Amino acid sequence: LPDGSTMAVGGFFNHYTALESVIFEGDISVGGSPFDSCTALKEVTFKGKADLTIGGPFASCPALQTITFEDESKIAGGAFSSCKSLETLTFAKKTEISYGPFSCFGENENTSLKELVFPDGSNLNTAAVFVDFKGLERVTFEGDIALTNGSFGGCTALKEVTFNGESKLINGVFGSCSALESV
Repeated sequence: LPDGSTMAVGGFFNHYTALESVIFEGDISVGGSPFDSCTALKEVTFKGKADLTIGGPFASCPALQTITFEDESKIAGGAFSSCKSLETLTFAKKTEISYGPFSCFGENENTSLKELVFPDGSNLNTAAVFVDFKGLERVTFEGDIALTNGSFGGCTALKEVTFNGESKLINGVFGSCSALESV
């Protein structure tokens, strides 16, 4: 989709069974559920700034493996909830995450994502950001960060967390991360 596109509330492509890739060429604002339940969708790329703060635009895409943000991003709501096959989540520039956009619980539990790196300037301003990502092993914060209320709780394979800036941890950020060896 071209630069400056806006996709308002609606299910433009939801439940498509053949769509495998979506590339946004420039800045984009996506709301509602335009790609909800696209069962074959494997890859989403945002080349410009991305605003995914309303609804669940890519919720319940069980085959989604790779999400790439090449510029700044704001992600909230259920943007990518129940995407249980997610293996690669790349943030090239600062990102703001709020209200659990990557939630994967119960039968939609994620065991594939192994590592996360958050660029300098990123902000995870909510509780339960990546709760119960059972395969997550490493998390790196390149700059200052404040984390609250179980942001990574229940990530039972999490072994290593690296803070390359000042950090503020509030209220059980890494609760039940029983494999944690290095902070």
